[in-house]
Amino acid sequence: MAAPLRHNKVIFFAAYLISSCTTVTASPAAQQGPSMMGGWHYHGAYGQMYFTGKDITLQGKVLETSQFVPQPRMMRGRQIVLQTADGKINVHLGPEWYVREQDVHLKVGEQLQIRGKLIGEGSKAFVVASEVKKDGQTWVLRDSEGIPFWCAMRGPQPTPEAPPKPAK
Repeated sequence: MAAPLRHNKVIFFAAYLISSCTTVTASPAAQQGPSMMGGWHYHGAYGQMYFTGKDITLQGKVLETSQFVPQPRMMRGRQIVLQTADGKINVHLGPEWYVREQDVHLKVGEQLQIRGKLIGEGSKAFVVASEVKKDGQTWVLRDSEGIPFWCAMRGPQPTPEAPPKPAK
């Protein structure tokens, strides 16, 4: 009778270890649903702002790079302050966990070209970047439709089928 009980303990412990490992190793990048993106999914309120913005291309010098929280209850993001011929402007690059995983290191003093969308006006305006050019290299943050590359499920989302029309 003692052997089956011990066998059950071993199985339970192995299952516990496996579930713990998968929970610990699952990064935010692997957790791709809109509710698991910390507010950074393109279907969210912040993500939708990109699609209402005005196309813009900027050139300038990086004055600052920092973390920020775009809206309450969102995960931290990475932004830069760019000095352009027209003044300073904040440029939102993306979620901190995504930017950190890229092989791109933006430093104060570097000259950049930013393509993206201008959101807002005046002193509250900022740019959501879709592309960053530095030293002849291009870092693409969003596809041609504006969907960010940190969202694994890009492209058309399935829509429910329309209910059948009633017979007349």
